[in-house]
Amino acid sequence: MSIEWSLESVKILVENVEKYPSLYDGLTTYNNSGPIQEIWDLIAKSVGNGATGFICKRRWQVLRNAYRNHVKFGYKVSPYGIEPHLGFMRPFFRSKAELQAKNNPEDSLEYCKKLTQIVQEYPHLYFDNRSTASSDDWQEVANRMGNADSPEQCTAHWSRLRTRYSYHLKRGYKMRPAGLEQDLKFMAPLLAAREEATLETTIMLVDLVRDHPILYQHGNVKEHQDVWNNVAEMMGSGATAQDCENHWRSLRYAYTKCLQKGFAMRQSGIAEHLEFLKPYLKLPEGADSEPAAKKISLVKKPQKWELRREAAVAAIQRHKHLKFDGEDEDTLFLFELLPDIAKMNDMDKMAFKVGAVQLAQEFVNG
Repeated sequence: MSIEWSLESVKILVENVEKYPSLYDGLTTYNNSGPIQEIWDLIAKSVGNGATGFICKRRWQVLRNAYRNHVKFGYKVSPYGIEPHLGFMRPFFRSKAELQAKNNPEDSLEYCKKLTQIVQEYPHLYFDNRSTASSDDWQEVANRMGNADSPEQCTAHWSRLRTRYSYHLKRGYKMRPAGLEQDLKFMAPLLAAREEATLETTIMLVDLVRDHPILYQHGNVKEHQDVWNNVAEMMGSGATAQDCENHWRSLRYAYTKCLQKGFAMRQSGIAEHLEFLKPYLKLPEGADSEPAAKKISLVKKPQKWELRREAAVAAIQRHKHLKFDGEDEDTLFLFELLPDIAKMNDMDKMAFKVGAVQLAQEFVNG
């Protein structure tokens, strides 16, 4: 048996549940017998309209789960207008940000804002992570942060925030924690200038290697060390022969993958400076005509909804013996939901099914 749940009847249900903390405080085990069941029967009488204790309990579980998802992820609660009446449940749920702040305080917005504001007062620390000369300043930062943080921890946290903001600017990644990007705006021009300087340094290294064919042709490896020493000396800026060799190896590897599989080079614009390497790389036939990255860029990346639709069509094909209509939009939509339902546990599946039926009835009945 099912009943029509209007906003008013849902309000009555919620108001009655609020009177009995044992139904939602987590201190009492749910069961279908004893005092708890008697309470649900009393609530059903207040709701009326043919409701039973079992129906009220199931409807409450759907509401509780919906409100939990609202607190954690910002999802809407149905029916519209019931959310304010569920406020008494707020202390029993934690938002995603609150859970992160509890488990990892250094990932909370408050912590990151404080660290950013303190580091901003020490411009020489913006890109300096391990310098001995700045160790005293990092100690001062740690002292001001409190929380028993060590200088090494503050250094690591700041380096992580700077990297996240760099990816936020370059690739549009979401900033974590959300809202910190406003405090990090002072780093934007500095990161852009550093990126340009890094590209110039890389091009300089590539040009020097190109002038020393022994470093990329098959030759006497024993002679490489002296050549790398010369390259490091010409690079300056305290670069060592090992630093230059490691950087070159990573560039050569990245360029090979760019040609073979279309992987993008980390620094845009560097690939054209590495074209002299093509004759010395083992590439499949036709791969040296142009970087695969350029070819792949012409192919439109499928949208998320397109992938879900393709998966639904494939699922219908696997069950074609059931004679589903593969062109019916409603059928396709239901099959698109299957991957998400498969990720739910039994309780979530039950709540989802009950909620789907109730929501469908609300739309059908107006």
